Amino acid sequence: MKMKKLMVLLLSCSVVFAGSFTNAYAAEVVEEENTQVEQNNSEEIEEETLPEEQESEALPEDQQTVTEKEESEQTVAPEEEQIPTNESENAVDVENTEVKAAEAKGLGLEPDADGFVIEDGILWDYRGSAVSIKIPENVTTIGSYAFNGPYSLKKIEVGRNVVKLQENAFFGSEAEEIILPDTITEIPGHTFSLCNNLKKIVLPESVQTIGEMVFTGTEIERVYIPAATQTIYYNAFENFSGYNDHLTIYCQENSVAHNFAQNNRISYKITSLPSAVKNLKATANGKNNVKLTWSASDRAEGYLVYGQKNGKYAYVGMTNSNSKTTFTDTKALDADYNYYWVFPYITNIDDKMQAGPCEKYVYAKGVLPAVKNLKAASEKGGVKLTWGRVSGAEGYLVYGRRAGGNYEYIGMTRNDKYTDKKASKTEYNYYWVYPYHTNVQGKMIAGATPKYTYGRAR
Repeated sequence: MKMKKLMVLLLSCSVVFAGSFTNAYAAEVVEEENTQVEQNNSEEIEEETLPEEQESEALPEDQQTVTEKEESEQTVAPEEEQIPTNESENAVDVENTEVKAAEAKGLGLEPDADGFVIEDGILWDYRGSAVSIKIPENVTTIGSYAFNGPYSLKKIEVGRNVVKLQENAFFGSEAEEIILPDTITEIPGHTFSLCNNLKKIVLPESVQTIGEMVFTGTEIERVYIPAATQTIYYNAFENFSGYNDHLTIYCQENSVAHNFAQNNRISYKITSLPSAVKNLKATANGKNNVKLTWSASDRAEGYLVYGQKNGKYAYVGMTNSNSKTTFTDTKALDADYNYYWVFPYITNIDDKMQAGPCEKYVYAKGVLPAVKNLKAASEKGGVKLTWGRVSGAEGYLVYGRRAGGNYEYIGMTRNDKYTDKKASKTEYNYYWVYPYHTNVQGKMIAGATPKYTYGRAR
């Protein structure tokens, strides 16, 4: 607590020195006027001075009270005349500032049953011992230094009835979390100064102005500044050397906060949602496997994959990098189509994912992929088909349409070749080859097929 008081003194001194040059001229004028007044008073006092023997006589009690009051009024100079001219006078002014800070906390007022000191809608102090509090509904303003202690308080939630923060409202608070409502439009000077435990804060979308030295003396790491903020004082994040090295400002692209972060060389993160992925495709990739591919989305930190199977829409999986633009669903249906959506995402100030849009869906079955290099060769008495083997295939189904006939089953094999001995010699015959696997129900499931091939028997 002593350290915080010391920081109050230091911050107050900066204010005092800043005004000393402006007040110097006023001091000279006041001094001339006071000199003239003192000369006039001196003449009057000489005429009314009591004999020495009467000065030691005790005055009546009622006259003592009046005399003390008059003396007090004569010795206390008006505010504008208290101009510091050296270090000792500065110290006096700092002490007065500390007294004002104490008075601002509502000294002399009694706390309610929950420890809140409230007068005319202004919360001046909290004297309870709770770890987490919510500001009472009858509070409309948080007063200066209202939370400069106690040390037990870790979370402060400010309700929507609060519309104003005074300067230094949370100065020196030990809270780790402060939640502000969207009724606040200004964060005035020194609001969070010396909040040593405050690592992150989300400023509400209603905030338009961030004042002077708001985060001075903090070790703040993450601050969300909304697009509505139009004014940020140049020294709002002025801090001790090295304290802003780990600071990240979360903001909208091309906002005032974005420009402020760039101009002050503060790390920032754009919170605008990434655009939808392009070139989304789904292909059969094996037994109960469907492979998804797409083009990267700008600023995406990863991608969320959702799917619909048997009429049920649900989360399927994710990738955690912008460059990882493929995903394989290893639990895809093989006897029916699977439908997929891919959403690019970013993480917000709370490390929670926020998904961007998805413009289209794709679909495929979890079956074996098509054979490659399917060819047809004419030979005596038939057409010989050959192809490349497919991993995981238990065999291959051959379908075709012979001259003058319909599309039909031709035959099957466990090898990578097959000869159709009933092929026409006068007209072309057309062929399709499907790899297959057997599912858990014992059903033969045909995979994908490439474009047909054709040939004639010799």
